[in-house]
Amino acid sequence: MNAVEIEEAVSDLAAAPFDAREFPFAFLGAFGNRPVTIQRLRAGSGNASDVEGGVLQRNNIHMAVCAEGHGPRQGAHRGDDRVLFPR
Repeated sequence: MNAVEIEEAVSDLAAAPFDAREFPFAFLGAFGNRPVTIQRLRAGSGNASDVEGGVLQRNNIHMAVCAEGHGPRQGAHRGDDRVLFPR
């Protein structure tokens, strides 16, 4: 995917109704991840996240949707590479 395609996909994602369970997979799809990769992550076979509701794509991104008004854990240690998207 080129930058214009990614921008369009992310804009479409932002304009769509928010679905906390589907967001991590839609986000990965917006950046060009293949449907089979997303299916594996959704099924759990490729998802080694240790965060409840999290999605870990090794060597790429680790994310989870947090409750509204909450952000990264208080006291998270330096170097914590988790990306948390508030609803």
